Amino acid sequence: MRLLILGGTGRIGSELIAAADRKHRPHLATYCNRPRPGLTPLDVRDGDGVRELIADYDPDAVVWAAPALPDAIGEVAHAVARTAAHFVLVSGDGVLGECKTALREEDELNPVGERAAAQAACEQAVRAALPQRHLIARTGFVFGTRSKGDPLNQLVRQLTKGDTVLADDEAVRMPTFAADFADAVLTLVSRQVTGTFHLVGPERHTEFSFARTVAMVCGLDADLVQTRAAFETAGPTRVVLDRFKAMSALGRTAFRSVGDGVRTVRDRSRVAVPALKVA
Repeated sequence: MRLLILGGTGRIGSELIAAADRKHRPHLATYCNRPRPGLTPLDVRDGDGVRELIADYDPDAVVWAAPALPDAIGEVAHAVARTAAHFVLVSGDGVLGECKTALREEDELNPVGERAAAQAACEQAVRAALPQRHLIARTGFVFGTRSKGDPLNQLVRQLTKGDTVLADDEAVRMPTFAADFADAVLTLVSRQVTGTFHLVGPERHTEFSFARTVAMVCGLDADLVQTRAAFETAGPTRVVLDRFKAMSALGRTAFRSVGDGVRTVRDRSRVAVPALKVA
């Protein structure tokens, strides 16, 4: 199973590369503005460049882990449609909008905010171009990557320095351990599973409860985490996605809890999170 990963320098793209390495999957990943050894330069908005790379590499699956660009993704999807490859789109958890109850994959799109609207448009473009050969992996609040901008890494650095962390205690999300998400995508791809899947963690957290959990697991001062006044957000304030379809395909233990995910990062190489204090 040869993978072409578009957007290999992002947090999710980097995790997909790491998962492909762990699983010994042949892969080629691209970058646009941030060169990285071993990655191939490509602007996904360059239709000719995309078509040439797909023809040269001849992948079994093309994975879009780049930012949501509806116009560009349509061209890429049509380029993939002219081959035998599958198309995998990493999408966001905000495309369904506010969730009073857990929403399923087939529920109507109702994106809140510009980013979610772009992601929803990307989903529609992929479904139109490849109705039988696409996998849409919705996720959100991904943590545990090796990026400095990762929410877990940022929290640990602040708490280690003794800084107060002001966190929202109203908006609800489903934090997802990055390695679990990447492994789930590769498992579904290897099985040539198609359709839309909610690949999110098993728990519901606010920013406040997530930060407190991180502090307690890492042996840091949880009292430094304090609630802040609510403010207007660009996305939905309550995101709850139904996980039954994903659990049926991958098993109930495919995604770790926040605590278990943080423990995994805590216990692995300190190079991943230099400031991480082991309890």
